[in-house]
Amino acid sequence: MVNKGKIMNKKVLFFIMLIMVNKIVGISFDIKLTRRPLKILCALRTFPVLSEVFIINQLTGFVDRGHDLSIYAMRSKQNMVHPVILKYNLLDCTYYNLPPDIHDYDIIICQFGTLGQKFVEIKKNLGLKAKIITCFRGYDISREIKEKGKHIYDSLFEKGDYFLPVCNYFRNILIELGCPEHKIRVHHSAVDFKKFVLNDKNKTSKEGNRDNEKITIVSVNRLVPKKGTIYSIRAIVSLLKKYPQIQYLIMGDGPLHDDLMNAIHRYGAADNIKLLGWGNHDDVLRLLNQADIFVLASMTDKEGNEEGIPNCLKEAMSVGIPVVSTDHAGINELVEDGKTGFLVRSKFVLGLAKKIEYLIKNRQEARAMGIAAHDHVQLEYDTEKLNDQLIEIFYSLLD
Repeated sequence: MVNKGKIMNKKVLFFIMLIMVNKIVGISFDIKLTRRPLKILCALRTFPVLSEVFIINQLTGFVDRGHDLSIYAMRSKQNMVHPVILKYNLLDCTYYNLPPDIHDYDIIICQFGTLGQKFVEIKKNLGLKAKIITCFRGYDISREIKEKGKHIYDSLFEKGDYFLPVCNYFRNILIELGCPEHKIRVHHSAVDFKKFVLNDKNKTSKEGNRDNEKITIVSVNRLVPKKGTIYSIRAIVSLLKKYPQIQYLIMGDGPLHDDLMNAIHRYGAADNIKLLGWGNHDDVLRLLNQADIFVLASMTDKEGNEEGIPNCLKEAMSVGIPVVSTDHAGINELVEDGKTGFLVRSKFVLGLAKKIEYLIKNRQEARAMGIAAHDHVQLEYDTEKLNDQLIEIFYSLLD
């Protein structure tokens, strides 16, 4: 008669041996264990925000994977709401004060270092069990450091559980600031590839003179200094005498709207350059599908504010539009100069204009560049892949 107890003991012993071998020699065994859904709190600056689609992709990814999601944020002043927020009823799980069940969360993921600081103190004061994960995305690791000094995050680095910069450029800054390297992993902001279709505008276009053919150049960004919009406007203005059929469409809004509008009129370019204001994601997709070229002239502003890897560039590349941008912060981790786009130094108007003109003149090369860009973004920045990676990070911290 078979002794079931001995069989079970052998199975347990075998499982323990696998774990020990894994720890000693680093051999990985794919042992699938049943894992309970996680209770996740996502801390945001404000919510809802139209321009932070990359965060919406992350939130819906948690829901799609069966986890219990809550959102903590300040109330947004924007009237427009992304349709996905309504589809997933994300406003119903949003708190503008700490959730009453704050002690029950497994993971608190803080978007931006300033919120990470806040929640490690909350964890200490309230005795929370949750793991605190902090994403560094831009101003929090550039302007905040310049304003408040290199030791601003010392307490966060000590008490926080894990740190997710959006690019290697920010990872290196974290290490320089004293963040333990073993607590850091680069985790990119993602693009939902299901919503993008390769743009074939350039497919049948002929090389050569485009004197009578409309050329549509677009940007999608907030109208703030670090986006460098005034420099892309100047680059377009410098091309208008030679290419009067250029139409430059800028979707977005912000504190520089009036200054940029005044500059456009001062340059006599109001017929060619349009500020479109905010649009929802469907509006962005429609604009991208009109585009021949996408431009983003990112720069470090006078307050020290920097980009990570702008999602507007990823979205344009996803559609297969050739991009012209700047070699700023983490952008060169996305755009390989001459292969998946063009990069020039920040504030270099002549350089921007030359690269834009090159794409105007070389349509087939522009198309090849757009396809290479599309393939790269699909491989490295797809939201499904990155959301899966993030959930694995959560479970590894809890294990």
